[in-house]
Amino acid sequence: MSIIGKKFLLEHCFQEINSMEEQEMVMGPIEEHLGIPWQLSVKRNEGHLNVVVNCNLPKDNKTWSINTEVKGELVSSKGGIIVKNFRPAYTSTGDTNTGDAFLSWESLENDYLIDGSFHIYVEVKIKKGSGLPKKKLIHFDSPEPNVIQGLLIVEGEKFYVDRMFLASKSTEFNKLFFGKEENLENNEFQLNDVRVSDFQNFLEDVYHAKVIDGNENLVFFCYKQKSF
Repeated sequence: MSIIGKKFLLEHCFQEINSMEEQEMVMGPIEEHLGIPWQLSVKRNEGHLNVVVNCNLPKDNKTWSINTEVKGELVSSKGGIIVKNFRPAYTSTGDTNTGDAFLSWESLENDYLIDGSFHIYVEVKIKKGSGLPKKKLIHFDSPEPNVIQGLLIVEGEKFYVDRMFLASKSTEFNKLFFGKEENLENNEFQLNDVRVSDFQNFLEDVYHAKVIDGNENLVFFCYKQKSF
């Protein structure tokens, strides 16, 4: 399902803020929302409190981008509320989110800290996105107990499966696991000519998971190994 237009809330209580030095940054916990890891952080920067929303997707050879709308709220010790809106963008090669000045450090210390701490709420809305990873509905990265185990390797990623179950669902895997005598004792199989994302979708389908693409259409992936 597409995450465009979806919203989620990040919140955290930052403590001992009054002891922060200039240019010091304090990180909140990493939270997963919409299948993506996010993290709030604050920085003391040139006499201001900067608030940063970090997107912790890996910066690797896979191209992706996310554009967001962010609304942050900070409640003062006197009952007032300050609201800031900003539009951070993130890509696989870097991002434009270096932090926005939320309020002056003097105002923070005088009006917003309670025992050296403050609580901030940040609503994040996804405006645009491309190349984003689909959240796995089923994980196959650890062995299953009490089954005849098979280890399938696709593009270097390991998939632990129930050989009997998968063979009952696919004639191709029945041939792979049990068609040759030498394979009966073999527990590890390398699969070529298939993408790891397609194979994940295939396994989720045969394990009766509901697989949905970005257009909200059911994905039916028919796997056939070319070398068989």
